[in-house]
Amino acid sequence: EAQKQGEQSKVPDFDISDLERLFSTALAANEASNANTAGQLRASLGSKQEIVHLVDMRRANNCEIMLTKVKMSLSDMMNSVLALDSSVLDLDQVENLVKFCPTKEEMETLRNYSGDKEMLGKCEQFFLELMRVPRAESKLRVFAFKIQFSTQVQELRTSLEVIRDVCREVKGSGKLKQVMQAILSLGNTLNQGTARGSAVGFRLDSL
Repeated sequence: EAQKQGEQSKVPDFDISDLERLFSTALAANEASNANTAGQLRASLGSKQEIVHLVDMRRANNCEIMLTKVKMSLSDMMNSVLALDSSVLDLDQVENLVKFCPTKEEMETLRNYSGDKEMLGKCEQFFLELMRVPRAESKLRVFAFKIQFSTQVQELRTSLEVIRDVCREVKGSGKLKQVMQAILSLGNTLNQGTARGSAVGFRLDSL
């Protein structure tokens, strides 16, 4: 039995040269594949041109967020502005366009840019589109006024109707006249013997 146990515990001899050859080949192939993939990625990144930003990044980011809410191209958007088409753009969108009109400094920076304009950021592209329209900011403000004109007129009409009704009530109120007469009499009594003691009326701001 001891002899049998010794035979069972004896480690068999293997020729591992084939295993080393197989595994080393696989490892080399994997390394080559990884190297090729990394090289392709670097080549792809190297061939990709970077977007050029000329506007302050925070302002540019806010502008791009605003533009994503307008579901149309820049040229179509400007055509709607020039046509004062309120069925395409609402008041909030037009007011945001006014807010992000380029400043004189930003326009000067864009005019002095001599590179490929196609590589400019979305905000810069929007500014260039606005710069093609003479007095773009003024036209946007007119557009905003047109959109809210009818609403403002209705609000003013309502306020004027309230004022008219109040004036009618004041003029036709008998009790208010009695109160005013009592105030006038009391004032003349208190000022009796003076130049103000025989007043025929008084101003409301003197009360």
